[in-house]
Amino acid sequence: MKPGTLARLGGILFLTIGLAGCFDATMDIKVLGDNKAQGTVTISLDKAIYDMGQGNGSSSDFCTDGTLTTTATTVTCTTSKDGTFDEINFDDSSPDGTPAPNVTIKQEQPGLVRVTFPTKALQTDIGDSASDAQSRQMMVSMFAGHSMTFSISGGEIVDTNMTLAPDRQSAKLVIPFSDVINRTADIPGDAYAVVKLR
Repeated sequence: MKPGTLARLGGILFLTIGLAGCFDATMDIKVLGDNKAQGTVTISLDKAIYDMGQGNGSSSDFCTDGTLTTTATTVTCTTSKDGTFDEINFDDSSPDGTPAPNVTIKQEQPGLVRVTFPTKALQTDIGDSASDAQSRQMMVSMFAGHSMTFSISGGEIVDTNMTLAPDRQSAKLVIPFSDVINRTADIPGDAYAVVKLR
C-alpha cells in the first residue's frame, strides 16, 4: 500500500465525482503485535460507472497498486500491507505538496496500541468541494447511500470514540458521504481506538 492513502482516496473521490459518484470506501487497521499491523483499503465502485470511466480513460489510475475484483454490478479495489507501525502510518503529502493527515499507529504503553484516523479532515476536504448550494445538492444526490468506513481490530478495544462491537474486539466509524458534503456529519476531530494486545 502506498503512503498517503487518505489523500489517494480524496483523489479517487474527485475522479468518481467526474464519473457520477456511487462508491463506498473502507480503511481497516488490524494490530498484529507491539510493532506490527496490517492496513487494508477497499473501494467499491458501481461497475457501470467504472466502465464509463474506462471508455474515456478516467479510470486508468483506479487500482494501480491493489487487487481488482469485478462482479456483474461492482468493481472493487483492495490494497493491503503488513508492516511496522512506521510502515503502516500513511504519512505523506497531498498532490499539491502540503502535508496530508493520515492514520497513525503508536504504542501508548506496553501492551496497548492507539490507532488514530484524522477524520475531521474529511469534513474540510470533501465539504469544501461543494462551494455552493446547487453543487452540494448535486453531490448529495450522487453519493446518496454511500459511505466511508474506518475500522480498528486486533485485540480487546479498551478505549475508543468509535462504535464498539459487542465482543469488544473491534471498533468502527461509518461516515455517510452525503452528511460530509452537507457538513452535518457528526465526526470527531480524530477517530481512535486503543487495542490491548493479545
